[in-house]
Amino acid sequence: MQTTLSYDKVTFTIPRILNQQLENIKKELKVSKSEVLKNAVEEYLQKQEKAKIQKSVELMMSEYKTDKSLTEFTTLDGEDFR
Repeated sequence: MQTTLSYDKVTFTIPRILNQQLENIKKELKVSKSEVLKNAVEEYLQKQEKAKIQKSVELMMSEYKTDKSLTEFTTLDGEDFR
């Protein structure tokens, strides 16, 4: 069963030069402006999410290096408990 997406109509203003570039790329790709913009927004949001996750990883790496309570049990990692 395929899920149907619902869509919202969004109106916004962009500089004329961007609109001209958008017009060129839509013709080149043979898709609508909406499709180009939808793809661009999806890509941007994915990059933002990735950056947010990377920032969290860096924060946790810093915590891991400085908070000894987080590394107390690492010596047990290689032990066999059978």
